[in-house]
Amino acid sequence: MDLSIIIVNYNTAPLLQRCLASIEERLASIVHEVCVVDNASTDGTRSLVANRFPDVQFIANDRNVGFAAAVNQGLEKTRGRYVLWLNPDSEILNGGMTELFHYLKAHPKVGIVGPQILDPDGSIQLSCRSFPSYRTALFHRYSLLTRWLPDNRYSRQYLRTGWDHGAIREVDWVSGACLLHRREILDDISGLDERFFMYCEDVDFCLRARQAGWKVYYHPGLRVLHHIAGSSRRSPSLMVVERHRSMWRYYAKHFRRNPLKDGAVGAGILGRCAWLMAREAWRGRREAWATGKSSPVTGSRLRILWAKRPFDLLVSGLGLLASAPLWVIIALGIKLDDGGPVFYGQERVGKGGQRFRSWKFRSMVSDSDKRFGPLQASEGDSRVTRVGRFLRATALDELPQIWNIFRGDMSFVGPRALVPEEIEVCGSGELVPLEKIPGYEERHRIRPGLTGVAQVYAPRDIPRRHKFKLDLLYVKKHTFWLDLRLIALSFWITFRGRWEDRGRKF
Repeated sequence: MDLSIIIVNYNTAPLLQRCLASIEERLASIVHEVCVVDNASTDGTRSLVANRFPDVQFIANDRNVGFAAAVNQGLEKTRGRYVLWLNPDSEILNGGMTELFHYLKAHPKVGIVGPQILDPDGSIQLSCRSFPSYRTALFHRYSLLTRWLPDNRYSRQYLRTGWDHGAIREVDWVSGACLLHRREILDDISGLDERFFMYCEDVDFCLRARQAGWKVYYHPGLRVLHHIAGSSRRSPSLMVVERHRSMWRYYAKHFRRNPLKDGAVGAGILGRCAWLMAREAWRGRREAWATGKSSPVTGSRLRILWAKRPFDLLVSGLGLLASAPLWVIIALGIKLDDGGPVFYGQERVGKGGQRFRSWKFRSMVSDSDKRFGPLQASEGDSRVTRVGRFLRATALDELPQIWNIFRGDMSFVGPRALVPEEIEVCGSGELVPLEKIPGYEERHRIRPGLTGVAQVYAPRDIPRRHKFKLDLLYVKKHTFWLDLRLIALSFWITFRGRWEDRGRKF
């Protein structure tokens, strides 16, 4: 087998059909196999491949495992001497694959080749670059300095814009949108690093290959059309987060580190992520207004819609950095207390009924759920550990939920996130599912919060129907200034250690 083509797909059925059709047309003369690894698409991808391309091997994941892990799955199921990673939003434009094969056979030290990739308008896509450095933060493709001074030498050096892209040339790394490599490279570097969910996995792969003695080349003999972000545009906010997570992982893996440098780099990455998330949120709001999917609002309501998510991003990002030493202290306390796991994860219901995994510092005995079920703690509950009593009184057990806020699962202020299929035990002993209580669906119109009206003002043990009324009041009346007030009051309760009080906290 000459060639194995691995395509990682996520809800891009129309583009995938064009991609597979281009392979059929342009690579008919090459002995090849195609493997589509699908990350839990819901757009009919499986039936499309089965009916239209029956010879294509199809791997169906039950969840989105990310790009790197999916490529590794494809590598395990294929056997070609050469492997091509190809994005589903790409199309092969000519028969230049044979030319790349000839080049690899003539140059045994070349392990990776990137073809010429074109934008839909026919312009050259900058698909080969220098390895990232600290200067890249100022001179990357979308930086202000690159836009204002596109011909500065640092941007040209990183983006590789100062040479003819019609020539073969050695480069540092090439884009994973279309990357050809020898299978024997895997004997030296063992596939892709699955810690990169998406982005930077191609940079890391090329760097490790070069460190193992292989060369990386750009070769314009094969030409590929690439519709950028065919998959990621469906979840733009999530992809912004994943891009910046990958930036940090690449830095942590390949750069020499110290606390001062880590803090500066982390702050820069978090700040950039927060800015792009805020810009994406505002752009989405404007598009919704323009298409009639949402009505423009004015005054305080507009300010809360515009400011809430950027505020959450900025404060949660800074909070993650500032609270890092406290995380270490709490983790040590939990370990010294009983030696069990530091964190406790639980599925919760978020905005629109979407489920997410919420994280806390563990405050109960480690086998609590197995022995007693996911029951809410009562006063003097024996399941709560010694450290857990302090964490719960100060709400420091919920500190890891700052990460949920940064990701967009939660907000700082909103209704409390509920457990799926949660049941309330009434005073009479009657079991009442929470979704049967009036207001259950309405309170999920907005993101759940770390704090809120019910959390601050309601006694801990009042019936849920009363708490839901307070949640609905917030959903209808919330403003940015109310959010600030609730956050300030929550800090005061934390300072006084009164979160576990059964009555009113003020």
